[in-house]
Amino acid sequence: MEPVARSERKAGGDANEVELHLKTLTNLDLWRLHGDNLLVVQPFMDSVIVRGEGCYLVDADGRRILDMAAGQFCSILGHSNRTFTERLQKQLESGIHLGDQYVSPNVLHAAARLASVTPGALNKVLFLSTGSEANECAMRIAKTVTGRTGMLGYSRGYYGISLATRTLSKNGENISLTTGEFALLKVLVTHPRVPLSRDKLMELARGREYEVFDRAIDVQVSRLRKLVEPDPSSPTFIQTVWGFGYVFVPDGTKA
Repeated sequence: MEPVARSERKAGGDANEVELHLKTLTNLDLWRLHGDNLLVVQPFMDSVIVRGEGCYLVDADGRRILDMAAGQFCSILGHSNRTFTERLQKQLESGIHLGDQYVSPNVLHAAARLASVTPGALNKVLFLSTGSEANECAMRIAKTVTGRTGMLGYSRGYYGISLATRTLSKNGENISLTTGEFALLKVLVTHPRVPLSRDKLMELARGREYEVFDRAIDVQVSRLRKLVEPDPSSPTFIQTVWGFGYVFVPDGTKA
């Protein structure tokens, strides 16, 4: 193994010297020095990002990588944006985090500014953490105000998924689903009238291949039928394709 410069700070050493030394290390150096305990779960983790410049990330080897994810949408103003950094520094000096149980002058000011540009009578603001939470909250408010339960959406649109949204509405009653039931039902309803084999259902719902003696899908389908079918013994929505698998029929007609 090639010798690797070490970054430990010696007694009496200067912190600036340690920081300068770290800047001379490559991606491979850093992985060899500190990488034994990190579980690699993403395809680009070989690049160790040391800084950001505008819409680019820069790794320890000096490569510039276009940040198409914008830091999971947290860096839409770009990295190292001077104005944004100064505002963050000012906020950090007065307080790091409040949660959603308290408000600050900035929260009130932001709500007022947002309400001033929204159309019609939309003059109330609720700040949430993620898009999934925002969509879920909007759907719940709409159901409460209108008294209706149906939602119209694009068949392959993304509206966010959170544990709290994993419910099934039947005759106006919300029925909680397990993670497995939710995953399987999602696969079925997003492939209406498309016969799906057991192995395909297993792959799409659970991310693994179907085994010959694995009857988990059949058990899960049986449970779903008890939840969604008027008569589980004679299913009309989740129908069996004999010798193959299952098909979801939205209107309950013959597949």
